[in-house]
Amino acid sequence: MYKILKNILNQKDIEFIRKDVIDNQSLSYESTQQDTTSNKDNPVTYKVKRIDHADISKLKVLTSKLLNEKLINKIYDIFGKFYLINRMELTINGFSPVVHRDGQTMGWNKAALIDGKKLFRIILYANLFYEDYIIKFSYLNSRPFELVKSEEGFARINYYLEHYLKKKILKKIFINPGDFIFFDYNTWHSANSNFKSKLDDFQKIYISVDFSTDFDTAKRCVNFLSNKFNIKTSLNDFANKDLSKFLIENKKIEILNL
Repeated sequence: MYKILKNILNQKDIEFIRKDVIDNQSLSYESTQQDTTSNKDNPVTYKVKRIDHADISKLKVLTSKLLNEKLINKIYDIFGKFYLINRMELTINGFSPVVHRDGQTMGWNKAALIDGKKLFRIILYANLFYEDYIIKFSYLNSRPFELVKSEEGFARINYYLEHYLKKKILKKIFINPGDFIFFDYNTWHSANSNFKSKLDDFQKIYISVDFSTDFDTAKRCVNFLSNKFNIKTSLNDFANKDLSKFLIENKKIEILNL
């Protein structure tokens, strides 16, 4: 499943976030991404910049705008209490044009697909305007087919459904500045890579954070991410202490650190 949360932030909020990122470019490092979708034999390489979680935590404006009360209330209205995983990602002019699902790094087995129903990624694109669609999502329901109980049968039928149906039929998603998107780990998607490659344009600032609707599922994800990235996180690391206090005291969420 996916959902667009409209008008969580306004134009000024986006401007403040962008300024916070641009003013703190020294925290970023250069990286590359390849677009193999148009020509696999001759892929186009783009330069991007990234900021890791520990340094994102130092950005007072960005973190307060990302983890804001309105967003938390909207998600709570949909799911009830949820479990926010304290790890953020940020890329500048990054993209993932290859069709993928975020849960695939956790595996393709039954347990991973079942957990993927309850794990979600929140994305904010801190753009001031959009000339085209920003992302594509599968038309089809992301929930795995669970009527087959055996591990082998489950894997076989869901492999077919995932690779021959769900990932093949995508629709373009158009959003406005200040809209958030969230989707579960099983949702097939592909980002729009149609932008100039100049880093100084800061055309596309991508920020994400994950949550789960189930405590045990969230803990398994936290353990996986902790081992994968070899990091520990804490709300004490946030430069914005008012935000840390708000997140700790908010009864609608529980924070899980890596």
